[in-house]
Amino acid sequence: MLARPLAVAGTWAVFGLSVLSTVTNALARSQPERYIGTPAALALAVTSMIVALG
Repeated sequence: MLARPLAVAGTWAVFGLSVLSTVTNALARSQPERYIGTPAALALAVTSMIVALG
């Protein structure tokens, strides 16, 4: 069945993009992006990792 491996790969892809987003938001020049975007991206990364591991 292809659905499960595809879902697992998709959740890991979301995790990887969320980590990348966290790093880029943390390095942004915009103060609101650093203070709002970084924690939001980090929360998405953590929750997507929990889903990927689960």
